[in-house]
Amino acid sequence: MNADRAACASWALCTGWSARLVKKVGTLDLADTKWELEIDATTAPKEQVYGHNRLHVGRFSMPDNELMDRARTLLPTLAG
Repeated sequence: MNADRAACASWALCTGWSARLVKKVGTLDLADTKWELEIDATTAPKEQVYGHNRLHVGRFSMPDNELMDRARTLLPTLAG
């Protein structure tokens, strides 16, 4: 395991955990919603971080199109 990937996995897990604890105003909290993740990669921190020993990255989606549209409005638009 590349040490940089392990460090990045730890940082992402910490950030995700923190986001669940301290919610930003204007976000959606959809704890009971069905969702799917098309996994592009999996990596692991050197040790368990906030109860997690693996990080998956990929494309997130929800079968409920209305909720997915609401979630998309929260994403920043890309200039280009």
